[in-house]
Amino acid sequence: MRWGYAWPDALAFALGLGLAWSAGWKTADLVWSLWLSSLTVGYATIVWGALLAYLAAAAPHRTTRGTRWKAISLIAFIAAVLSHPLAMTLPLTLVLLDGYPLGRTRLSWPQRLREKAPYVLVALIAAGLAMLARQQGVLWTTIASRDLETRLVSVGQSLWLYPATFIWPVALSPLYELPRRAELLNPRFLLPLLGSIVTLLVLVRYRRHFPGGLIAWIHMAVVVAPVSGLIHSGIQLGADRYAYQADIGFALLVGYGLTWALILYGEGRLRRSIACAIAGTAIFVVVALGLGTWTYSGLWGDSETLWRWAVEVDGDCAVCNLNLSEAIVSAAAKQIPSAVAARAGEAEAYARKAVALRPDLSDAHFNLGTVLAAQQRYDEAEVPLRAYVDRVPWDPAGPERLGLLRIAQGRHAEAVPFLRQAVAMDPESTMRRRHIEDVLREQAGLLERAGRHSEATRLREELTRLGTN
Repeated sequence: MRWGYAWPDALAFALGLGLAWSAGWKTADLVWSLWLSSLTVGYATIVWGALLAYLAAAAPHRTTRGTRWKAISLIAFIAAVLSHPLAMTLPLTLVLLDGYPLGRTRLSWPQRLREKAPYVLVALIAAGLAMLARQQGVLWTTIASRDLETRLVSVGQSLWLYPATFIWPVALSPLYELPRRAELLNPRFLLPLLGSIVTLLVLVRYRRHFPGGLIAWIHMAVVVAPVSGLIHSGIQLGADRYAYQADIGFALLVGYGLTWALILYGEGRLRRSIACAIAGTAIFVVVALGLGTWTYSGLWGDSETLWRWAVEVDGDCAVCNLNLSEAIVSAAAKQIPSAVAARAGEAEAYARKAVALRPDLSDAHFNLGTVLAAQQRYDEAEVPLRAYVDRVPWDPAGPERLGLLRIAQGRHAEAVPFLRQAVAMDPESTMRRRHIEDVLREQAGLLERAGRHSEATRLREELTRLGTN
């Protein structure tokens, strides 16, 4: 392969992020906020720098080892993994680039691997830090919680999601929920799995004629491995925000195809009519993707609109139903207090569906209890709130909400133990301390008027301690 052809191909791989972004609102970073967008652009720029510096160091015409460019590439890679953990897959991308399009066949595999050793070391450190950070919040999905059948179909959907939405970016959602249980024979899960297997077999079969396709597919599989069914953390099956790196390989194929057509036209080997048709198609696609991006960005105007769309895309998404329920209540609360009770019935329907779909989803129980309480159905509200406390015993919001429920029922004395528990779990919360202070002050007054002075004194001493702390 001539360097004149390999360089545009590899360069398109590095710059393909722009096209992957354009693929119909491929990443929510474009519309979440300017700050998040600038952060992503910064990360992308660093990745570009690491790739381009590596390409400069690995150029076939270079007579030296390109030590300076390798150092620049490694420094950029370190900065990239500090920006986003997805960058840790870059060493595998460099290995793939060595095979195609750079064609560095003169180097043996041991030589290539030794060359990547510094990158691998940085990637391992980044992976360890990422796992440590995950343990502080989102836990890894345990193998025991997902049977083999569910994991297989999850892998198939993960591998199918990114190329499918790259080619046809419609019905995109802010969340593609990991199924709690999936049946292999269900067409929803079987077809993506079969499509992934068939696509991989075809690419392997024609790898000598179309090596770029196989390389792009392998790169995508490597990038999405942490969110696939075999290795996984969180609740999402995949996310559009991962596409800006996973789809770079597919953007490479498009970018190199256009570059190749321009080269052929410049050499007089492609008719003008065909070149114009290719250019027109490219312009049409870019305009269509831009309009799609504009349309999707409108969904992110407020949370209720966003999650209502997500439920329309996938009505069986438990987290989407939960988030829509919360968004309805939040939107009503921003209007007038009475609006919460008016819309609580609608929110209840989505919260109940979330509980039915995923009984293990603790927040669904909490939100169901909240919307029931908003409708003054206090006895009913206590059942899901206690279910929440049983599932998340470390969260002070559970006992606090049960205490507030007692206050709403006029059972202030019964609220005290719950509010004490909430304050003990989160002593820094001013709001929770205010709740129990108000109740203690009221109870102390009632006891004083009833002649129970010693009990009233103990409550006032507790108030003093709360104020001191």
